[in-house]
Amino acid sequence: MFETEKTMWKKKGFYVSVCTALVCLLAIGTVYYRMNKTPERPQWSSVLESQSPSPDKDQQVSQSSDESIKEKAALASQTPTVKSKNQTAKKSSAPVKKSNGATKKKSADQKTSASKKNSQKASSDEAAAANATVRNQKTTHFAFQEEQGLAWPVKGKVLMKFSINNTVYFKTLEQYRCNPALIIGAKEGTKVKAAADGEVLSVSKEDETGVTVAMNIGNEYTLTYGQLKGVSLKEGDEVKKGDVIGKIATPTTFYTEEGSNLYFKVQQADQAVDPLLLLD
Repeated sequence: MFETEKTMWKKKGFYVSVCTALVCLLAIGTVYYRMNKTPERPQWSSVLESQSPSPDKDQQVSQSSDESIKEKAALASQTPTVKSKNQTAKKSSAPVKKSNGATKKKSADQKTSASKKNSQKASSDEAAAANATVRNQKTTHFAFQEEQGLAWPVKGKVLMKFSINNTVYFKTLEQYRCNPALIIGAKEGTKVKAAADGEVLSVSKEDETGVTVAMNIGNEYTLTYGQLKGVSLKEGDEVKKGDVIGKIATPTTFYTEEGSNLYFKVQQADQAVDPLLLLD
């Protein structure tokens, strides 16, 4: 019996030792498995070292900031050089501006010369008008009076009446125009007589009125006779009322449809007047 119990205890110790060994092996295997298969977690010390800036990195950052400051200073120091280059470019372009200035000066000179010519022309026109006024006023012994009236220079039908405010139809021109004169029909060769005493201001040839005689009769009145021929008068000649001053000519191209006629115009101080108001 004693041997049997002893044998049983031996068997129990064997089993216990075997279980203990198995448990140890299982624990060792588990630890080994975890060490080999489970990824290693970073140590907190290494993580903190990686996150915290090192003294070397601070030095590098300070060095880079110093270098950027130095670069800005270098750029600032180079700015005057750029300005000087721009100034050099401006100086190099100065001759071009000078040439442009010369061109402008030339055009200005041309404009000045043109304006001078225009002013000279205007002054000459003013001088001519002044001379005409002087001619109108120099003959003091002619003093036409409205009560005296004017004699008819030719006897004939009035083809076109005076019309300065309204237009009248011109057959030859086929248009309506103002008529500052009296168009008196007369046969070619009919003698034209002076309507009043006066002095010849001019004898000219015009496109519209042909050979034309202008005469000063005093008191700023001027008579104009057109469509004439055979005129022997000249500027400065004095004419008495009723004297022959010329003959009716072939009508100009402005009056071919109207036929031969006398163009008779009356002006007072350069203002056209209806001749029918003064003709006897």
